[in-house]
Amino acid sequence: MSLGKYRSFITGILLFLLLFVPFFVFGNAVELRPPIEVEGVGEFLDRIFSFFRSIALFAAPVFFIIGGFYFLTAAGDPGKFQTAKNIFLWTAIGVVVIVLADLFIDVVIGFLS
Repeated sequence: MSLGKYRSFITGILLFLLLFVPFFVFGNAVELRPPIEVEGVGEFLDRIFSFFRSIALFAAPVFFIIGGFYFLTAAGDPGKFQTAKNIFLWTAIGVVVIVLADLFIDVVIGFLS
C-alpha cells in the first residue's frame, strides 16, 4: 500500500498535532499575548505604515544604486539605458508617493482631531 495518496492528509494531521497539542497538554501554562501593545486601531495602523515606510525608504537608495549600475554598464545599449531610466523614474515616484502618503495621513488626522 502506497502512502503517496495520503501524504498531504498525514502531513496535515502531524502539523495540527505539532502546533496544538502543547495548548492541550500545558493547559493554562501557555499564555497568548499580542505581539505589540497598541492603544487603538489608529496607533496600530500608524505602526504598520511606519514599518512599510521604513522598508521602502531603505530600499529606495538600493534601487537608485541598481539603476546607476545599469546606467554605467549600458555601454551604448539602448535597452539597458532605458531600464536604468525606468528604475530611476519609478524609484523617485515611489519615494514621492510614500512621502505624500505620510503627509496626507498627518493632514487627515489633523483635520479629524
